[in-house]
Amino acid sequence: MVFNFFKRKKSKKQELLNKISQTKAVQKNDFIAWLGEMRLHYDKSLSWDDLKNDLENKTKVTPKKLEEFLIQKLHQKEKIKAENKKILEESVTQKLHQKEKIKAENKKILEEKLQSKETKGHTFEKEVVAPWAKKYFKGYVETNIFKNGLSVKRPYEVDVHVTSRKKGIRGILLKDTNDIWIECKNRESSIKRTDIMKLVSAAEDVEAAFEEGREDFYLEKLVFVSVSKYDSDALSYAEEKNVACFQYKNEKVPFKLLNKVDWI
Repeated sequence: MVFNFFKRKKSKKQELLNKISQTKAVQKNDFIAWLGEMRLHYDKSLSWDDLKNDLENKTKVTPKKLEEFLIQKLHQKEKIKAENKKILEESVTQKLHQKEKIKAENKKILEEKLQSKETKGHTFEKEVVAPWAKKYFKGYVETNIFKNGLSVKRPYEVDVHVTSRKKGIRGILLKDTNDIWIECKNRESSIKRTDIMKLVSAAEDVEAAFEEGREDFYLEKLVFVSVSKYDSDALSYAEEKNVACFQYKNEKVPFKLLNKVDWI
């Protein structure tokens, strides 16, 4: 009698497990229908085999046992999800910190180079002005080229040379270009009128050499870039000669145009 009872109980449990393992819809029997009522709390990614294997190890199958099982599984998944999220956040934070650290180190290296007496001129031209000029004037950039003048034996050094397409129809249809001469000064003393005059004189001499066949091109647009301030006389003369004057301050406000010219 007792044997038949346990046999019947085991048979009923096995029958239920068989139904669970074979059923894909939750409405096919009372027990699975009860599980359907738990759908708001039930993770569909839990497989029927997982459910079946776990319940086979239990002595009695009841809605309470199944509910405990589902809650345990959901808590495990939420715990893993939270741990993965934490790992991802830590990884992203670490990468951002590394990026900021590298950026700060690069900035420090650049500042040290700019402060070095031996290299501050060429560093300012190549690592600060040239990249800015390429974006600002949208053209091809080269640094430290030499152009012959008509009245001098030694050539002039052009700190930064930009070749950019002219605005309007000439630039679009004829693909006509501007050659821009950028003079760079990385010094503490202010820019004087004589500094602008020297640049204008050199550009006019190169143009004269071009007209005499001693140069293949000349630079018709002039730009002066300095880390220091400009005297009022310097800016007035530059505006009269159509020379664009920029001042470099820092990375946040890198280049500021200080006067008016008709070609920018």
